[in-house]
Amino acid sequence: MDALLCGRALRLGQHDDAVAVLDAGGTQLTHAELADLVARRAASWGPARRLVLIEGGNRLDALVAHLAAVEHGHVSLLVPPRDPAAARHPLATAYDVDIECSEAGDVVHRDTSTHDLHPDLAMLSSTSGSTGSPKLVRLSATNLTANAESIADYLGLGDGDRALTSLPLHYCYGLSVVHSHLLAGGALVLTEASVVDEEFWAVARRHRATSFAGVPHTFRPAFHCWVSTRAAPRPCARSPRLAGGWRPSGSSSGPSAGSDRAGTWSSCTARPRPPRGWPGCRRSSRPRTRRRSVSPCPEDTCAWSRSRRATTRRSASSSTPAPT
Repeated sequence: MDALLCGRALRLGQHDDAVAVLDAGGTQLTHAELADLVARRAASWGPARRLVLIEGGNRLDALVAHLAAVEHGHVSLLVPPRDPAAARHPLATAYDVDIECSEAGDVVHRDTSTHDLHPDLAMLSSTSGSTGSPKLVRLSATNLTANAESIADYLGLGDGDRALTSLPLHYCYGLSVVHSHLLAGGALVLTEASVVDEEFWAVARRHRATSFAGVPHTFRPAFHCWVSTRAAPRPCARSPRLAGGWRPSGSSSGPSAGSDRAGTWSSCTARPRPPRGWPGCRRSSRPRTRRRSVSPCPEDTCAWSRSRRATTRRSASSSTPAPT
C-alpha cells in the first residue's frame, strides 16, 4: 500500500477554510492547513509503510502525528505518555515499533518495517486492561470512518461544533470525539487541563466550545468546579456527552462509545440522577428524605420501555377477576 495515499479514513482537507484546531496558546488552523501539516509530517518519515508509536497527549504535535499515520497509510499506536524517568516507552520496546513520536520529536528507527502489516490495518487501540493485561485491538480505516460517521450523523455535527479535548487522545472515547468532529468539519479545542481546573473553562469560554465529553465520574467534579467558579460557558453546560451513566437534561447522547467497542452506548436504561443544581436539572435543592425510583425512558423507540409496559399490561389483565 502506498504510504502517501491521502485521506483514507477522515478525508482531511475536504472542509477547506473551516476552523479545525484551536488551543490555549492561540494557535488556529483550518482544515486545509491541518491537512498540509499532516502531509508534511508523513513525508518526513519516508514512503514505506511502518508501525508508528505516538505518545498521546492533547497537544497539536500528537494529533498531527496520529493523523499522519492514519491518513497516509501507516499504522498508528497511540499510548499514554511514558514515565519521565524512562529512556524509552515500554510498549515501543515490546512491539519493536518502527517510528516513535513524542513531545521531544520523532525517532525513525528504520526505513522499512520489520512487521508484516495487514493491508487494511490502520490503528492499534489499547484496551483498558480492567480484566487483565491490556490488549491491542486491530482497526481498519473502514472501522474508523464508520465509527466517526455514525457519531457525527447521530449528533448532527457540522462546522459549527467545537469540542473540548476533555479526554486523552489515547483513550478510545476521546479519540472518537476527534475523528467525528474532523470528519464532519467541526473543530477541536485542544487543552491538557482537567475539568476541575479554571484554565479548562477559560479556554472553553475563549474559543466558544460547544461540547465536552466524559465518563460518569468526570461530571461530578466538573459540576462542583462550575458551581464554585461559575466559569463554565453556557454552551458547554448545555452539551456534555458521556459514555454510560446518567446524562443531564437536554444533552445529546448516542453512539459515542469508542471505536474498539462492539456495540453502541444507549441512554435508554434506568440510571442515577445528576447532582442537584446541574444546568438543566429540575431537582430541588432541598435534600429528600425518601429515595424514589428512576422512571424508565418514555420513548416509544426504547425496547426496554415497551417490554416493561407490555409486562405491566399482562399482569393487570391476569389479575382482573373473570365475569360471572
